[in-house]
Amino acid sequence: MEDAGLPDAYSRGSQYRARKEVCAEENIYGRLVVPHEIVLSKGDPVAIGVQNPAAVLYKCASEIGPFADVLRSANAARKSSHFRLVLYVDGISPADALTKHDVRKLYAIYWSFADFGVELLSTEVVWFELAVVRTTILDDLDGGLSNLLSQLFDAYFSNNAANNFETSGVHCVLCGGDETLTVLARFSVLVADEPALKDVWLCKGHAGFKLCVCCMNVTLRKYFTPGGYEVCSSCFDTSLFRLHTDQTVRVCLQRLADKFAQRSARAITQEAYDEYSKHYGFNHSPNNFAMKPYVNVISSTMFDIQHTFFENGLLDVEFGEVMGELHCLLYTSPSPRDLSTS
Repeated sequence: MEDAGLPDAYSRGSQYRARKEVCAEENIYGRLVVPHEIVLSKGDPVAIGVQNPAAVLYKCASEIGPFADVLRSANAARKSSHFRLVLYVDGISPADALTKHDVRKLYAIYWSFADFGVELLSTEVVWFELAVVRTTILDDLDGGLSNLLSQLFDAYFSNNAANNFETSGVHCVLCGGDETLTVLARFSVLVADEPALKDVWLCKGHAGFKLCVCCMNVTLRKYFTPGGYEVCSSCFDTSLFRLHTDQTVRVCLQRLADKFAQRSARAITQEAYDEYSKHYGFNHSPNNFAMKPYVNVISSTMFDIQHTFFENGLLDVEFGEVMGELHCLLYTSPSPRDLSTS
């Protein structure tokens, strides 16, 4: 096996030590992987591993020639003063997808720059991991995934005391020369499927009163009652649909926060608060990522079209039609025995 180019030691323990050595590497922006402590609802602290965005961007730009070339090209082609930071969030699990109580499910969080273009972003090479966290931990965190993203962005993307991508940026020495580039970036895009969008924005989700985070007056058919402001989701007159803007989402979140404060002060009942929450289409949390000043919910939301196609979507219908056609061919075509005797 050594003749094939493998190192002298490649056991699980050797790989573990090698990973630890790489993760402990430091540059001017700190360690590549740092422990980040979150406090759960019960007050218990938990440390998770976070890939330091500034440190890993600096390392890749200074040591990987092709990535430095991509960064140069994107910098020359961008149309604004800042790169557009794109976030991708997805739930994954190594367990059986049909497991009823899956305690191994994870949320993986990745980031990159939209300025790299669709072709490059369709590959893995320009995406960076931010963190991977078990959902069992997020279930014990007030606000869950939304709270975690708020903490991670405040600590590693918008931290004036350490590094702020929007104001000070990341000063990179590009590989292949003495050229330097200051990468300034703003959060611009969130790509996720509907369950992940629900957990990030704390909206009710596709099974809620409103179909998605963009719906202002479009109501799921089974909850619709005629005569009110809402429009049924099966309505064909789309001119009646009212969709949220960044500003209207902020208004809804602030009004829901006010209602939550009234409920806490017992000025309104829990039932009244739940009704407000249902019609607004959001769950309240003071740690909601959507309430951050640098976040524009509607402008940044991008539905993961691949999940729409593959996960309980059009693929099931198309595959069913193919199998139906094959079934017809199998039972309507003459058998090989019939052909041989004819």
